[in-house]
Formats: sequence, C-alpha cells, structure tokens
Amino acid sequence: MRKLLFLPLILLLVFLAASAGLTDSRSKTIAGKITGIFTETAAPYLTIQSGGENINKFVLRQETPQQGCGVLNRKIKISISKNCRIFYGEKEAFSPYILAEGDIVKILLNKDGKAEKICDNFELLSGLIFYFDSRELLLETGQILECSHSSAFYLNGVKTSAGNIKKGMRCWARVDAKSWTILRADIYSGGEESADAAGSKNSGEASLTTHLESPEKSEILDAGRLPAMPLKAGEKLDLFIKAKPLCSASVQIPGITGKIPLKELGGGIYKTQLKTGSGPDLKNGIILFTLSDKKNTWTKMLSPLSIAISPPEISQFSPADNTIINSSTPSIFAVYDSKGALIDTEGVRLWVNGKEVTYKCQRTVSMIFYLPEEPLPPGKVKIKLRLKDQAGNITEKEWNFTIKGSRSINYLSIV
Repeated sequence: MRKLLFLPLILLLVFLAASAGLTDSRSKTIAGKITGIFTETAAPYLTIQSGGENINKFVLRQETPQQGCGVLNRKIKISISKNCRIFYGEKEAFSPYILAEGDIVKILLNKDGKAEKICDNFELLSGLIFYFDSRELLLETGQILECSHSSAFYLNGVKTSAGNIKKGMRCWARVDAKSWTILRADIYSGGEESADAAGSKNSGEASLTTHLESPEKSEILDAGRLPAMPLKAGEKLDLFIKAKPLCSASVQIPGITGKIPLKELGGGIYKTQLKTGSGPDLKNGIILFTLSDKKNTWTKMLSPLSIAISPPEISQFSPADNTIINSSTPSIFAVYDSKGALIDTEGVRLWVNGKEVTYKCQRTVSMIFYLPEEPLPPGKVKIKLRLKDQAGNITEKEWNFTIKGSRSINYLSIV
C-alpha cells in the first residue's frame, strides 16, 4: 500500500527527467551559409542554407524546405536570442552587423531553438586589384583569392558581374578563413558609376539607376565627417546623412559589415551608431551610404576609416631572446606593424638594462634601431620595447641576451 502511495511521485520524477533530457537534446550546433539577415525586426533572426544530421527538427518546423530542395539544401530561419554572442574567428564581434550574406557560420542553439552563439569563419583582406578572372583575384599585396560560383561581387554598392571588375580598383574581400575562397567582394571604382555600368542591364541583378558622388544629381546632401584618428575597441562611431526625406537609407563598411539601416529622425536626417569591439581591423577603409526611393538609388562614400582593434605586433627583433653573443656593441633593433593604424613614432620607446635610450635610436613607423655608443658590460642585457599606434593601442615586450666575456675579479694580497 505504501509503495502505491509513492507511485505518483516516482512517475512525476521520471517525467521531469525525460523532459530535461528532451530539452538538452534540442541544444545543437548547425552549420551553413547565411542567406538573409534581419536584425532590425522586433524579433531579430537570420536564414541559412544548410542540412544534414545536425539539422534540428525543432528548428525545421519554423520554415519548410524550398520546392525541389533535398535534405542538404534547406533554408532555415533561426531566431537570435537577446544574449547571443557573435564571434569572428576566435574574437568576439562588436555587433550582429559583422555578419554578412554568404558567410559560412556555425550556430549553437539553446533549448528554445534560438541562436545563443554564432561563429563566423571569415578573414578580411583588402588592396588594389592587380589581376582578376573568373577563377581567381590577385591583390597588389600578392595575395591570391579563389573565386567560386557562389562568390558575390559588388561594384560601388551594386551587385555586378565579373566582367565589370578592372585592374586598379580597390577591393575589400571577405574570404573563407580555411580555403581563401571569396564569399563577398566589395569593390570601389573611385568615380561615378551607374547601375548599368555595374552590370544591371546585362545581368538583371539591379534595376535602379545608381548615382555615385555626383553633386548635380545626388539626393545625399551631406554625410558628416570621419574621425581624424583611427578608432580602437569600445569607441562609438556616429554615422548620418542629410538627404531627401521619406527614403530608404543604409550604410555599409565594406569588408566589415553588411548593410545597416539608417533611421530617419525627420527632415531628411538619417542616423545610426556603431560601437567597435573585437571585430576585424581595418586600415584606410571606406564608408558607403546608400539612399533609395521608388525609382533611384544614390550612394556616397567617405574615406579613409581605420579601426585598430588589435595592438601593434612585433614580427622580428635582434639580438634574439636568450642568446649568447660576442660583441659588446651589438645592433639592437625590432620590426613591427599595426593592422588597423599607423604606428605613432613618438610612442616607440626602448630601454637597455633599465635605462631609456629612445633619444639615441632611429625610429620609423615600422622599425627601431639602436647601436650602443659605449660597449655594454659582459653578462645579461635586458631589453624593453614599448609601442603605441595612432589609436592608442599599446604593446610591450621584454627580452634578454648575454654578452660573452670575462668578469672583473678582485685579488687580495695577503701579507
């Protein structure tokens, strides 16, 4: 009889345990290509093209597969949780705007089927185009990028065909970090460009007339000013345009963000604010504003914009750490660089055995060199180097080497 009294309690515990197990099983990781980003809605979400064993049936109920698509080609709608964390490589990104259509992502879903962690696997490369065909793109920096059937190309903000891309144009490319295949390339010609020249007439990818940087035609009257110095992590950037009212407006930082909607405040003032975080570095980039009505699209560019998230890096120094050398007047130097900002030469400082020798050094934006005027004493020599870039990021490095030689010995005369 007593066993029967406890039966309902036992059944309840079993049910709760089973429910907990079911909830945990719904927390899965899926992977795919982003096909749409909707962050301005009340309930932000994105869509990805994916499939396979990792696809969660709980998520698939939100959107049925496209007609004619197999299991490996499903379009999935995934809601973004309020506390979702977004990573670019191993770094945490500053906002969802770092995501872009075409990016390959891995998404960790919480028990409710919403994205709680998104890992975007891309690298940002930029430079002038030296050579381009349908298979590869070569930058003047020597980097060779692979093209695929899914690579997307945009010329002055308008989707274009490969035939309109020319040598000498500036390119910001988002590439897959493993294969270096172009996901999306934003290309700027530097002059006035119409949508017809950008490939709309031939490819059918755009149907609006685009006016770029043309004061006579453009409805974008003003676009503010960029900060004089590079931005660093945590700083805010206010972006606005004064333009024709009652239009649709957006802004894009090629290579860094997708298109970000601008909110009209009234009187033709469109504005938004971005906050930098741990996203990619950008040196001499551009900001591209787009304004559209029912018939036309206008764009306006601001440059240069630099965002220095990473501190300066030291690529080479001498003498090497923990080495033994014979010379008492060795050449002491270091080579360095910053991905998002120029090095501030006044912020480059050097100490030898605790004594600052900066004023005796030769300093440039990429190297510091010091040759001791007096021989250094035998034994261990301690070096300290401090770098600062124009955004205020600081890097310090210490190392030591040993100068081979006999130490002085005091002899006592015993009388």
